[in-house]
Amino acid sequence: MDARLFSSSLRARATEDADADYRIFVDRLKNSPQMQKIANSPEAMAALMEMAKILQGAGINMNRKPSMFEMMKLASNTEFRAAANKVVEEFKKAGVELNSESMMQMFGNKPLTGPKE
Repeated sequence: MDARLFSSSLRARATEDADADYRIFVDRLKNSPQMQKIANSPEAMAALMEMAKILQGAGINMNRKPSMFEMMKLASNTEFRAAANKVVEEFKKAGVELNSESMMQMFGNKPLTGPKE
């Protein structure tokens, strides 16, 4: 009988620093002027909800960054592209421009890392 080798690795655990950074990021995002504009626009919120529904329908886990394969899959999805264009359109109507300056204001200088799982 052939012997098989098995290998395992430890699961990455969240650290207090990563969780604290994530909470700071979320608080900063919630309190940004851009998010207030989006929250005050029912059309922008509806566009975001529609996009979230499409993402879930495509099997995208919204609790983590999508993989390169998932992004390629979305790029070829006409329904997703239409929803993304609608989000951009409704953001503009709400007074939120999606450019690097406004994104830096909204997200701050720290990248989105999220708590580790």
